[in-house]
Amino acid sequence: MEKGIVFGIAGESFTTLAFTTPFVKVLSHPKATEIIKNAIINKVLPDLKDGNIILNTNIPENILKEAGLKEEQYVKPLVAIQEKDNLDHRIGQSTDRKR
Repeated sequence: MEKGIVFGIAGESFTTLAFTTPFVKVLSHPKATEIIKNAIINKVLPDLKDGNIILNTNIPENILKEAGLKEEQYVKPLVAIQEKDNLDHRIGQSTDRKR
């Protein structure tokens, strides 16, 4: 899940669609939704049959749903829905500490 999108049957077998960039950087990219959604639609979705599901818990559920996945086609994500307003707010926050 650190290198890409992992899909398969939990506890049995899995495949990873690996990205050249660490997946955490893909997730933080301004076009993360578009990049991940297109990867799922074009490269993962055709293989989601016979009990195979997306096993990542680090992909926001809104991205999975935008890719057209049904809830039974992925493991429930541990991350919240990615909201542009929340991301913009966090980006604008200062990380300087007062001494």
